[in-house]
Amino acid sequence: LTARQSAGAALRALRHFHDGGYAYTLQPPLLGRDAVDDFLFGSKAGFCEHYAGAFVVLLRAMGVPARVVTGYQGGELNPVDGYLTIRQSDAHAWAEYWAAGAGWRRIDPTAAVAPERIAHNLARALPQPAGFGLAPLLNLQNDPNSWLSQIRFRYAALNNAWNQWVLDYNPDRQRGFLEELSSAFANWRGALGAGGRRVGKARGG
Repeated sequence: LTARQSAGAALRALRHFHDGGYAYTLQPPLLGRDAVDDFLFGSKAGFCEHYAGAFVVLLRAMGVPARVVTGYQGGELNPVDGYLTIRQSDAHAWAEYWAAGAGWRRIDPTAAVAPERIAHNLARALPQPAGFGLAPLLNLQNDPNSWLSQIRFRYAALNNAWNQWVLDYNPDRQRGFLEELSSAFANWRGALGAGGRRVGKARGG
């Protein structure tokens, strides 16, 4: 197949999901032995792994090489220490199909059904239970500029520092720290010596 034909097959599969009455849910019904058939022609409800797997089956049936890819989507940048926090809720599955002359092309079938799942992570895309009047707290938690998020960021940064410099203080990290300390001490001693020489010359003059 040409790259154009492969792209056309991928587009038809996406349209099938978009126009076929499919729904995104983390609580899909139990599927039988022929899970893909049950999903495509029965339940039509599932999460990213269902859509990625079914998309690959559809493309292979049309003669297009395709594969499922799993990993993580997004994450949260901590403004305190600059580290990126990846949670289990960021786990995701998508697909790749082969286009002649271009190689593997990435595509996310879930976007055809639940684009909000792709724009945000799982925790923000799904409805949040807000019993016992907790809705204001959930809103604060989802707002990165709120006081609650600032406390959460600082706690996460402290926890990360503890992991980096105490729990994971291995020989390589220790060696690097000692090298930085030695370099800083050498610079300080050199500056002190230069200052002493300038004072001596001034007194001698």
